[in-house]
Amino acid sequence: WLLLRLFFLLFYTLFATAYFLVIYVTRFFPVGALIPVAVWILVFLTWRYTRPDYKYEISSGALRFFVTYKKKPREKLKIKISEAEAIIPIDTEGDKLRDFSPRKIYTAVPSKNSTDVYAVLFYNEKGKRCAFLFVATEEAVRLLAIYNSKTVKM
Repeated sequence: WLLLRLFFLLFYTLFATAYFLVIYVTRFFPVGALIPVAVWILVFLTWRYTRPDYKYEISSGALRFFVTYKKKPREKLKIKISEAEAIIPIDTEGDKLRDFSPRKIYTAVPSKNSTDVYAVLFYNEKGKRCAFLFVATEEAVRLLAIYNSKTVKM
């Protein structure tokens, strides 16, 4: 997300510079007063995408993953827990994740330094290997173990 923030800051700067250059070339300087308003509109419409909120829920034997960008949550993933190939802690069982080599990784981990990170390894509808990474609470691990016996408890 840091790279996305840097990209948007660069984009805002380039936009303001290009706007100023167009004004300078056309010699229509009064329109320059709109540069701050135009940049503010861009920031208002795009900056929310640099700070998403993640939420996962376990209910009725399904794991659902949501991403929120300052509006209502959007469901990104829904899997049946019983169909998961493995549910493993990354700290101790990270080799299994590398051996599984998922094509698509969904992540709800807030930072690289997070602890208690678990991975749900599964196949999607098209048969491709996928993984869902999240910070698991003790209650979540207990629920996952109820629905799938391949859950490794830490």
